[in-house]
This record gives sequence, structure tokens and C-alpha cells, in this order.
Amino acid sequence: MAGVQLPVPAPAGYEAEPPSSKLWMGNLEPHMDEALITNMYAQFGYQVLSVKMIRNHQTGMMARYCFVEFSDALTAKSALYNLTSIVMPGSNARKKFKLNWASKRLEAGTTKYNVFVADLSDESDDVTSQHLLEHFLNRYRSVRFAKANS
Repeated sequence: MAGVQLPVPAPAGYEAEPPSSKLWMGNLEPHMDEALITNMYAQFGYQVLSVKMIRNHQTGMMARYCFVEFSDALTAKSALYNLTSIVMPGSNARKKFKLNWASKRLEAGTTKYNVFVADLSDESDDVTSQHLLEHFLNRYRSVRFAKANS
């Protein structure tokens, strides 16, 4: 997967715009740093602009997640769709990429919800991200993204 931007179809009359050029990345191991994370994405053909490692404010230790910035939102979307649930190169424990859109801090009094659908049974192999997007859009017009993880 050389960083190919796969088209993600949206329901008729709805254009699914990627919200950001930044992704949240979890599942990090203690030895992972900015250079290693940048190299992980490079192995799949993605050029990373920046990696921001997050530290625990009390301990100063790595918080096991970071934010990864790409050149544009479509590249971030491609990485999100293509790499989620793939084993991360350089992972000692063979952990998989755990990715989501980076969200901005909300103003007081506002609410934001994310829906994660994972660990689908073998019987639901035909459930795709497109199916999820259409299903939730029928009821919640504010949905911008859906990802089915098995």
C-alpha cells in the first residue's frame, strides 16, 4: 500500500470531507519516538509532516499516543483507512495501528461523539465502512466518518 488514496464513496447527496490532516495514533510502545513513527508511515509510502508525542503531565512519561500530521486531509484519510488494524513496523509486541481523526478541543458547553464499531463477528464480514456510514447518516446527519474494524 504505497500511500494510495483510495476513494471512499459517500451516500448520494452527501460528500464525506475529511475533517483534518491530523490523526490521533494510539497503541504506542515506550521505545517509539518521532523518528520511528515517521519511518513507520514511510514504509507504507506516506510522508509525515510532523509527529507530536504526548506526555503525562504528572509523571512526564510518554502517554502512549501521539498526533501525526500529513500534508493534506486526503492523505490522512488514506492512512486512516489503509493502516488501521495493520501491525505497526517496529512494534515489539506486534501491536496494530490504532488511528482516529485528531479532534480539536471543544468550547465549553459543546458536545462531540465518536462511534467505534470493532470486533465484528465472522458473520458480519459483509459490513463495510460504507455500510456503517450510510446506516448512521440515515439517523444522524452530522456523521462525517465511519470505520469498520474487524
